[in-house]
Amino acid sequence: MSPAPQRSTTGLSDEFLERTVRKMAANRSVYGAILCVEDGRGTLGWSGAAGNLKPENRYFIASVTKLYVTAVLLQLRHEGAIALDDPMSRYLPSDLIAGLHVMDGTDRSGQITIRHLMSNTSGITDYFFGKGPDGKAAAGLGATGVGGGLGGRRGEDGGGHQASAASTTAAMRAS
Repeated sequence: MSPAPQRSTTGLSDEFLERTVRKMAANRSVYGAILCVEDGRGTLGWSGAAGNLKPENRYFIASVTKLYVTAVLLQLRHEGAIALDDPMSRYLPSDLIAGLHVMDGTDRSGQITIRHLMSNTSGITDYFFGKGPDGKAAAGLGATGVGGGLGGRRGEDGGGHQASAASTTAAMRAS
């Protein structure tokens, strides 16, 4: 366990938090767990891990990313920084998205909007379960962004450009 420097002032004890993260990792289908508790004001901060993970480890959060990305995009829309029907090309460099979505020999990457990315209707291959033109899982290929179509049809090899819906939307926030 690795408690953060600040201690809880809301009645949550280190022992309770440590017991909670150990219980999370005790499930036979879970190999490791990380728990981080913060209150946003800096008065509460704690992190711990159990199983095969340490608090400083990187790990996939898979579909949970969608919730965070959607919240950030909607906040940016509220602030007037983006419009959901803007093309992703307005926010991402052309060399990053070139060939990301090729269908029937035509690069349709410029047609993908923020709304498409946010609602998972962009046609970009799913990182974990999607397959490239060679039948291999995209995760095993380094998240090659190929396949699908705005209409859901499988596309052609996009030239080996690496991206995924999650990394694309995260890159949008960073730029």
